[in-house]
Order: sequence, then structure tokens, then C-alpha cells
Amino acid sequence: MPGSGVRFPTLFAPAVAEGDAAGRQDLSGGPGPAEPCQPFGNGLEGSAAGPWQGWSQRPLGVDWFAGVVQGSPLIDDWVGMKAGFLGGFGLNFDATPYCGVETRFGFASVALYDGDLARRAAAHDENGLLPTSSRYGELFQWDVDLLYYPGGDRPLRPYLFVGLGVSSVHFSDMLGQTYYRAAPSFPVGLGAKYLLTDWLALRIECADDIAVGGQGIDTMHNASLTAGAEIRFGGPRHAYWPWNPGRHYW
Repeated sequence: MPGSGVRFPTLFAPAVAEGDAAGRQDLSGGPGPAEPCQPFGNGLEGSAAGPWQGWSQRPLGVDWFAGVVQGSPLIDDWVGMKAGFLGGFGLNFDATPYCGVETRFGFASVALYDGDLARRAAAHDENGLLPTSSRYGELFQWDVDLLYYPGGDRPLRPYLFVGLGVSSVHFSDMLGQTYYRAAPSFPVGLGAKYLLTDWLALRIECADDIAVGGQGIDTMHNASLTAGAEIRFGGPRHAYWPWNPGRHYW
């Protein structure tokens, strides 16, 4: 009542615990205390406190890539691979901000060239193909790779990788002889990823897939340059509900 000195509490004002007042906006409309912003986090927590969640908050990824592959001689002075189109997809998982594992599947169609010895043999073989005949070899690559990220959980993420897998090639020479070879392979390379959003990244990669020779086929060096996109998912998400900002859900 006026002049009585008695003050009544404001109706419908939500009670705020003393420990919850810090870091929240004042209910009267005034700004609350500013929270520190850690742009890229410490790796494990990612950038949940910043404008994006970071790689570690979505440790799983699915990617698609396409580019060119430069082959190598298949049989000395007989037949080899030129450049061709390479495409494929991969699955990856980041165990830590600095280390991950990936499995990739690649498919390529690569033009072939013929060596001098093969040309001379075809010239004396009535069943031989003409030297100008175009032929293509079919290349398949599958591997499991260990990735190392020197910069940790950053938006631009260079990496190095080494792996183990299988490469197979199927082709025919000028005389019509068909060859098929599947061999252990050891891919090595480097690349970079850039996180556009919390769930979408772009990537570029340069690699050499070294396939062990045998059964008349030389050791192959299939060098490739590819670019692609990666979708990130998995891991906990931060629910920014004002009464419990640290809560997670799956």
C-alpha cells in the first residue's frame, strides 16, 4: 500500500538460483555478464562455446571424391596406363582431434599406351590390333588409412595419411591378351579439409597408391589428385536451453 513501506514481490517473476545467475541475461532486459569465447576449443570439446561445433563434435564422416589418376607401366616396354578419371567414396572416424581412420573405395577408367616391343609384335601378327586403337584399363582401389591432423580441431585441417589395402587392374594388350591382377597396396599422401558448416566440409587430396607387382605385372604407382565433399555426423550435441546450457543429448 502507498506510504506503508511494505513492498510486495513482483508477480510471475521466475525465481533464479544464486548459482544460476552468472552468465545469463538479466530478466529485466539488461545484458548479462559476457561469456568468454574460445574460437576453436581445445580439441576434445571442439568449439561448442564458439559459433561452430568443430570436427570433434561430429567425429563420423561420409565423403565423395572425384579427380584424375596418373597410372604407370604395367608390363615393361609392352603396355602401361596413362591418365584417367577416378571417383569413389569413403567413411572416416576421428578417434582424437589429431588422429583418425578412414576406409576408401575408388574406381577408375584409365587409357592405355603400348610400348615399342608391343607395337613391333603387333606389326608381325595378323591378329594384332592397330597401334592407334584406344583401350582402357579398369582400376579398383580399396584401403584403410591412418590420418594425422597436425593442427588438431581447426576449421582448416591439413593432414597426412598412410594405409594398407588392395588394388586391382584389368586390361588387355595389343594382341588381345587379357590380364587381371589384384595386389596389396600401400597408399600414402596428404590433403586438407575445410569445415564450411557444423556438418559439411570440403576436401582436396594428393595420393600415391603403390601396388606390389607380381604375376608378370610391374609394381604400380597410381598417383591421384581428387577433390570432394564430406558430411559430418555422430557424437553429442549441445542443447542451448537457458536453464541448463551444459546439458547434452544424443
